[in-house]
Amino acid sequence: MLRFFFYPLACLLLLTGCRGPNDLAGTWHLQAYGAVSSPTPAQAKAYITFEKGNVSGNAGCNTFSGQYRIVGNELLFSNLFTTLIACLDQNAMQQESLFLNGLNNASGFTVQDENLRIYYDNGKSVLLFRRAP
Repeated sequence: MLRFFFYPLACLLLLTGCRGPNDLAGTWHLQAYGAVSSPTPAQAKAYITFEKGNVSGNAGCNTFSGQYRIVGNELLFSNLFTTLIACLDQNAMQQESLFLNGLNNASGFTVQDENLRIYYDNGKSVLLFRRAP
């Protein structure tokens, strides 16, 4: 009898990849940022990679790295540092500034399907990401 219960469950887990609701592992590409009600589409290519408590990526002009941890519904970043390369594209610099501000002031997050939302400014602003294939 138990075999009939566990076999379908095992198949379902294999098909879903066993990802939990807070599974951030892997690389996510920035799609939009800013006010929750009307986020601005990303102009410069930016991404974030989560791996075993470490985070790294590119904010648009500069690379960054540091640590992260999940506490309840909060996503907390620490020890973030970036390279200091000047960016000639003012739009990319503005995006990068807001991107890094969002990480430094993250208050909450959600993962739904292949989308990650990191909220900051007390939930008024958001960084919208899509999981890399």
